[in-house]
Amino acid sequence: MEFKVGDKVRVLSYCSSAQQGEIYTLGDDGDLFTILPDGNPGCRCKSNWELVVNNKNMNLIEKAVLAVTPEPQKSFRKAGITNGDGILTDEGMKVFLSFLLSKNQDEFKTAIVDPILAEKE
Repeated sequence: MEFKVGDKVRVLSYCSSAQQGEIYTLGDDGDLFTILPDGNPGCRCKSNWELVVNNKNMNLIEKAVLAVTPEPQKSFRKAGITNGDGILTDEGMKVFLSFLLSKNQDEFKTAIVDPILAEKE
């Protein structure tokens, strides 16, 4: 994927001084694109970035697809919870699983955690 100066990118895994999940704006450093978190150069591993989608850097087809995407899928996509195929992103999966756990924590504890703890004792 080609990135441009000003694109917002999310770091997929630790790279140089960039932490996984952090979002940065790409700046121009000579011939290389670098992430500039607060003015400091960071990760130069382009294969380690994912573009954070916003309408400013979408092409016409992406904008048209998003325009006809129904809610709540449209909001999930804009928030980065799902990708363009409607599949949870890595971060989206973590957020969703945390949400499910908070909604079902009592049942989860009774059905899963309590038997594990009882077996350990």
